[in-house]
Amino acid sequence: MTRAQEKFYWRLWGQVVHANDWRLVKGRWQCDFAAQRKLSTHHDHVCSLARARAEQQHRAPTADDLRHAGHIIAAGRDVSHPDLTAPQFDKLVALWKLLIEPTDLDAALALSDPDIGARKRLVWRIGKAAPHAYIDRICRDRFGDDYSAPFWEDLPINCLKILAHTLRERTRDWQQPVGVQASACPPVGVQASACAEDPY
Repeated sequence: MTRAQEKFYWRLWGQVVHANDWRLVKGRWQCDFAAQRKLSTHHDHVCSLARARAEQQHRAPTADDLRHAGHIIAAGRDVSHPDLTAPQFDKLVALWKLLIEPTDLDAALALSDPDIGARKRLVWRIGKAAPHAYIDRICRDRFGDDYSAPFWEDLPINCLKILAHTLRERTRDWQQPVGVQASACPPVGVQASACAEDPY
């Protein structure tokens, strides 16, 4: 987990707590589990796991039980948040967004389709790797009918993986940071065989 993800994790968790009115009163954690479980199936699942986690230790549920219930749903087991993989973190974020707003369709889609988070990361990485004109030229050469110029972001995920690998190989030896000067880009065709086969 990166430092930015760590900050985002705690900020989003704070929003979950606030949205659900979970709070400490005189040292005791206040959470109306009966009411919470009626809000959505996700609330019901989180509350059930939090209570089960607390009962294993013979105590009332705490904020950590509610937080770790999300980890259990995302990872399939109780893990510390720095140990969550990128796909598991995506799933946790989607779950927490649904605890904040149960009708969030984007979050519901992200929770049901793990490729959405993977696609977002690939698109971000590719967009940072090289100028768009260079990306467009590679896509025209590599992907044919799968590519509808200039919308490389819409490529199938397996093509995005190939594109990310191709850019990583081609930009490895560039002497200047991408985007500083146009001359930083090597001519198209250099290392053309870097991704002759799907590396994934």
